[in-house]
Amino acid sequence: MKTKNKHLQYPLISGTGSRLCGGTMRKLLIVFLMNIMGWTSLGNLGIPSPAIGQSKTDKPIKVRLTTYHRAEDYWTRRLKSSSGYTLKEGVSVAADPKIFDYGTKIYIEGVGERQIHDTGTAVISREASNGKLPIIDVFFISKKSADHFANTHKYASVWVVKN
Repeated sequence: MKTKNKHLQYPLISGTGSRLCGGTMRKLLIVFLMNIMGWTSLGNLGIPSPAIGQSKTDKPIKVRLTTYHRAEDYWTRRLKSSSGYTLKEGVSVAADPKIFDYGTKIYIEGVGERQIHDTGTAVISREASNGKLPIIDVFFISKKSADHFANTHKYASVWVVKN
């Protein structure tokens, strides 16, 4: 059903009033059919996976996960990172700035998406992995939450999130 309004480039979808181009409509139909059939990979369609939020680079980096919390030192008590970011639980992690630039978004397997806001001497020296693996230090507000996470997460694969 075509409209006579010359300002609308696409035909109206009957009953919705929405303007959708054919490519978008095809992707929606494919996603719908994939959902019915139980397929979950959307990468071939150029659609980010809902489990991750954004696409990842191909090569994962194996890391040792550690934690730190607000009561660690003077700066973390004030929620200030070494790079000037405000530390936030569920967002901020510390890493070696020679491996990950400040502000880099990463996806940690089993944890989710985080952002590099901080660093530390134990992170740079790879103390927790005896110098073998890079360290990702996950920030928590409370010591109890940090300890619980540390007891349940030791190693993970990490991907840099593409923008």
